[in-house]
Amino acid sequence: VCMVSSNLPVITVEPHHSGRVYSFLTAVRTSLDSADPETDVMADVNAAHHVQKPVDPSEQTPLQKEHIEAWAKLWSSGIELEGSRPDASIAVNASLYAILSSVRDDWEYGLAPGGLTNYYSGHSFWDTETWMYPALLLLRPSTAKSLVAYRFNRLEGAYSKAKTYNPPYAGAMFPWESAFIGVETCPSSRTALREQHISADISLAVWQYYAVTKDTEWLRTVGFPILQGVADFYVSRVTLETGADGAQIAHIYDVIPPDEYVSHGNDSAYTNYAAAAALRYAVSAAKVLNLEVPSTYTSIADSLVVLFDPVLNIHPEYKEYPGDTIKQADVVLLHYPWGMEMTDDVRRADLEYYAARSDNNGPAMTWGMHAIGFKDLQDLPQAATYFNRSFQDNTHQPFNVWTETPSGNAGNFITGAGGFLQTLVQGYAGIRITDEALKVTYPVCPEGATQLKVRGFGYLGSRLTLSYTCYDSASTCASVANVLSLDVVESGPTKLELVHFDASGAISASYPIEGSLKVPVPCVAGEVPKFAIQAKA
Repeated sequence: VCMVSSNLPVITVEPHHSGRVYSFLTAVRTSLDSADPETDVMADVNAAHHVQKPVDPSEQTPLQKEHIEAWAKLWSSGIELEGSRPDASIAVNASLYAILSSVRDDWEYGLAPGGLTNYYSGHSFWDTETWMYPALLLLRPSTAKSLVAYRFNRLEGAYSKAKTYNPPYAGAMFPWESAFIGVETCPSSRTALREQHISADISLAVWQYYAVTKDTEWLRTVGFPILQGVADFYVSRVTLETGADGAQIAHIYDVIPPDEYVSHGNDSAYTNYAAAAALRYAVSAAKVLNLEVPSTYTSIADSLVVLFDPVLNIHPEYKEYPGDTIKQADVVLLHYPWGMEMTDDVRRADLEYYAARSDNNGPAMTWGMHAIGFKDLQDLPQAATYFNRSFQDNTHQPFNVWTETPSGNAGNFITGAGGFLQTLVQGYAGIRITDEALKVTYPVCPEGATQLKVRGFGYLGSRLTLSYTCYDSASTCASVANVLSLDVVESGPTKLELVHFDASGAISASYPIEGSLKVPVPCVAGEVPKFAIQAKA
């Protein structure tokens, strides 16, 4: 890697000075794109310096114009908040900037927790698919496609890892830490050997990309090979037993769940549910492609144990879980992002139980997931508490740099930035990906905001902007209805419609999504606004 940068001058900012603009140049060449990176990087710098500068210093050079236009294209999608939440708005922009600076559509590599820094050695973990990918999938589907391509291009490494066990597993077991060639690069044997939910995390990302794009050829050539490989791995990984009633029961023994304070856990709720979902994604993909898959995919998915404690009304983290401190969000991820169905009472019990046991100096993403959970339960005061905590404890002035924990480590920690962005896109805006549609359930503004806008997101080839204007407070219904707006930024080949559901789940109205659409959303006590963006019937 060869890098040449401008010499940075000593800059003194005086209180009475107006804004000043400083321009700096950095050129990077590597052995990946050049046979002689040292010579080529100097040639790039010299070429940039010899570009004729405008006579008027306020004008831009061609290089500056190209730079500005490229960033303008990136910023055409994003998240906006209006009202008295400048802290959250700044955190949004800082988070997007940090993530977008670490990935390219045309450079198919994963995202590391520390972005382009050397934290975590630049490796790709579940952080990519679980924390950074979900917001990117909607805001920048082309970037999400590149991240999945990184995994597909290293599928051979996942097959190789599965064979290293004794006895060997089948299928594709993705490494806990992946780098350039896709083999296991984790320096810790415990997580390398036993943190095995990552393969299911990747399957979720694959299936959601298909759900957002309906790109059947991509599913055939890229998506399905990953889904099938992961399904084969979990079939070989489970231990089958026969219950007292003669029914098959599937277990996954000796794993590390997302709570990495655990070294050996049996029947992790997260791992088992995710594995079952991964098996079902392979079945669903096969149906789309008219392919046959083993019946064991379905039978094992149906028989995998997900533990439940009827006394505490919670899902125990794993069979032997003693109720002690956990590192980070684990069981609370079952409902979102995995979509496990459960009653509101059980979901609240899970959220409250594990909030009380989560390490206060743990990773940044935990509280964002609690914010989403309580918002879905319409407990907006609790959601606001966790929303604020999701970024205020872990971003640091003056540039809103993320750290892994409130006390530091791994800055700029873009895993935390990705989790925070989800609190707004999938949380407050309520946008969730399903097989049939983008569901928009109970959109609401964060505390102190008057409008939430998700700008330029992609669905079925179109780009849309969703705005939700809030006239009511968190606890009262105003006389003026809230307004859901959808604006078409770019039309795709599929005609779309917005469907509005009533309290019973029946369709109350549908609207073609063309140009600009505004739908009043009256506040009705006890009624949750529900919409779907879908292909027009």
